[in-house]
Amino acid sequence: MPIVVKDLHYTYNAGTPWAVPALRGVSLTVGDGEFVGVIGPMGAGKSTLAQHLNGLLRPPPGTVWVDGQDVGAREGDLLAVRRRVGLVFQFPERQLFAETVAADVAFGPRNLGLAPDAAAERARVALGMVGLDYEALKDRSPFSLSGGQQRRVALAGVLAMGPRYLILDEPTAGLDPAGRRELLGLLARLHREQGLAVVLITHHLEDVVRLAQKVVVLAQGRVAMAGPPAAVLGAARRPQLRALGLDVPVAARLVDELNRRGWQLPGHVVREEEAVAAIVQAAAARRAPGRGAAEGPDPAAPWGSRPAAGGGDPGA
Repeated sequence: MPIVVKDLHYTYNAGTPWAVPALRGVSLTVGDGEFVGVIGPMGAGKSTLAQHLNGLLRPPPGTVWVDGQDVGAREGDLLAVRRRVGLVFQFPERQLFAETVAADVAFGPRNLGLAPDAAAERARVALGMVGLDYEALKDRSPFSLSGGQQRRVALAGVLAMGPRYLILDEPTAGLDPAGRRELLGLLARLHREQGLAVVLITHHLEDVVRLAQKVVVLAQGRVAMAGPPAAVLGAARRPQLRALGLDVPVAARLVDELNRRGWQLPGHVVREEEAVAAIVQAAAARRAPGRGAAEGPDPAAPWGSRPAAGGGDPGA
């Protein structure tokens, strides 16, 4: 069953002069095994939404159901919700606390009431899921590891709980490009091989375009847009995205620029591989026999070698 959010509202410091509305009627669904990207400007309510999905914050007003259970119901079992929905905060390595890697990863399963041997096995499996060797690391302090390894250990601690849904709030914050690629590759593999539903909250549109099946755009506490990446980030919606203070993916910017130069590329292209394929196809068509001079310069020619607008020396 999915996570269903309906008409969710939340205000910090409600009833005081310092009240700040964070969510204003948010509704969305995260299906079984679905990869959802949530984007939006600062203050859009993304982190507040994430904390509602595993019961750290609880409605009403509004409702959140996880596998049919009402998270806001006072008689509800929040422990069961948090077993199903794993939440990874920004800079998750700051959640590490135990003396050893094994103890840290096994902490959640032990709190679920598992015997020490069963909790240790959960830790071994979870560390393997994130690409770490249990035997090599189990007795080491998590604080002796590299930053990337610490982040993986923290993620393993969440996975050891056996969640069906994984919520990640800016998980690549502070990582260098190689670290970002490594972590995103790991998330893609967990989604593909473990069947986990993933909600990735990020301001990196490239990450969302690469991985997400559905994109949700939050703005001022409301869902401004939702749908497949090609629909939400396509040419028709790009002015609205920019008005919200969001950029568009690099591939989309390239397509827009080429279209301004006279190309005719499809506006729904937002992924790099799609852009490359569309450009190659369009370039072949422009080079085909019978192409007239009115169609412009050869697209394969270097930019600096193209004739200037007045027809003179391009280097003049």
